[in-house]
Amino acid sequence: MKLIHPAESLHDRASYLIQGIVDIPLPAAGEQDGWGDAFRQLAAWKSDSSLLEDEGVESPQKRIVRSAEETGLSLKEHGISSPERVVPDGDGGIAFRWRQGPSSWTIEFDSDGSIESYLMHEGRLIRRHSLHETAG
Repeated sequence: MKLIHPAESLHDRASYLIQGIVDIPLPAAGEQDGWGDAFRQLAAWKSDSSLLEDEGVESPQKRIVRSAEETGLSLKEHGISSPERVVPDGDGGIAFRWRQGPSSWTIEFDSDGSIESYLMHEGRLIRRHSLHETAG
């Protein structure tokens, strides 16, 4: 696993997360633009953290939701399609998930502030990138 400090800018962070991912044939943002749905879901979790309590999962903290929103905006600016799913991970984090044929891509926003992206092909891990917040 390759670790780096947080990128200087959101654009750099998103660029790092999509290295090697953009080679798989995900639809371009204009072809399947559901980012509005993803952003509405994130906004709902940010405004009312109790929405997930009935489902027995720990709600994401507002800082995690903001990180997912900011990264989503940058991914959209990079021309990446909206995720097929935006889901809580059960431990206070959020995951964006895409699938295209035998390939899948996940970006996880963990409750500790770290962000990881995984590219899987036919069930095998092909690439993993990790960003970690520094204390301070």
